Amino acid sequence: MKLFKSLFNREQKIWNAEAIDLFFEEKNKVMPTVLGEQVPSVGHAIVGFDVGGQVDMYYYIPKEGGTLFATQELIRPTGEKSIRNEKGYYELVALTKEAYQDVKIGEGPFGEIERRMCGIFTGVARFSYQAKLEPLETCEFPVEGEESRCLIFDSYEGHSDFKIDGESYGLLLVIEVFREEMEYARTKGTRKLIELLKEKGHYPFSDLNREAVV
Repeated sequence: MKLFKSLFNREQKIWNAEAIDLFFEEKNKVMPTVLGEQVPSVGHAIVGFDVGGQVDMYYYIPKEGGTLFATQELIRPTGEKSIRNEKGYYELVALTKEAYQDVKIGEGPFGEIERRMCGIFTGVARFSYQAKLEPLETCEFPVEGEESRCLIFDSYEGHSDFKIDGESYGLLLVIEVFREEMEYARTKGTRKLIELLKEKGHYPFSDLNREAVV
């Protein structure tokens, strides 16, 4: 692969089209080495994230079982970016115990949680342009006509940072929880909630077809 430094002037922050393509090509190769086997299918948004639509959804088969959802539009060489956190720039990941299925949008248990997480990712991604989102923080955002989403963030355990063109990037794990669990995390600490979720076998999944642990 052609070296980025031949295409990108880091001091002047000038990219050309070929360098941008190489950046995303390298990222597409790196992500499966970190997240596991990637499912060939991609959940492309009808209206792109850059123009006000939803994020694209990428699917992986993680060691924890089930399916891992990930974004691939937050780490980018140019344009609007999330505010860097302790991991630097990052992508969002979330997990479900539901096995991947190639189904119609919103169809069945897998389709339902896939669409729910797509909405959550989209909201969190836009919020990340305004606020620095760190592991062990909580987050709540409203959804029109529905209950607000209650979230906690964490590092994705056992998965190291990864590099693209020599720069390190990270992953921010997003977990949807019950309201009482989020409030518990706010008063007792997110680590304590995570410990309870692990004891019951619910960590790091976002499935809410379970009983609250508090």
